[in-house]
Amino acid sequence: MWFDPHALLSRPAPPANLANLRIPRGQDATQGSEISKLAELAAPDRWAWPHSSAMNGQELDTFMARQDLFQQRGTSPQDAERLADKLVIRDRGGDDRRLCLECRHLRGDGPYRCGNARAAGLHPDLAQDMVLTLQHCQGHDAARLPMGVIVDAAPVVYAALEGEAGFKLRAQAW
Repeated sequence: MWFDPHALLSRPAPPANLANLRIPRGQDATQGSEISKLAELAAPDRWAWPHSSAMNGQELDTFMARQDLFQQRGTSPQDAERLADKLVIRDRGGDDRRLCLECRHLRGDGPYRCGNARAAGLHPDLAQDMVLTLQHCQGHDAARLPMGVIVDAAPVVYAALEGEAGFKLRAQAW
């Protein structure tokens, strides 16, 4: 025979994948084990930004949320993807310009209106080109949508049945 069957049978079989690696008795799983070394190499964000131009997990989540938001607000899928990609580059570069599409005060999905026009220094009616352009806006910081966080609706106050006093309560609640 050209191989030794005893040597072949006495050797442990190599692990099929990371889940089947055994940790030797007495060794801590978090320090120096093969699993932690291989898991570190397999971490998807290790090969992403800032180590390369690829998006990391957080950037991908934000990209998808923005793309969905922009499509809900009336942009085409191609424009939504292009704008979301532009915002990834903006975020990486530390640019402080904003899109009206990101703002919670934007109203409409075709003809657009700014619900915060006075603070933003704009006319309430917005052209589509302006909505799709990165720009500095004085009213945006307080109106920013938290990407990746579900925005809850304002609490409903049931004070309308109390007449004028109820109106004052609603005004205070807002």
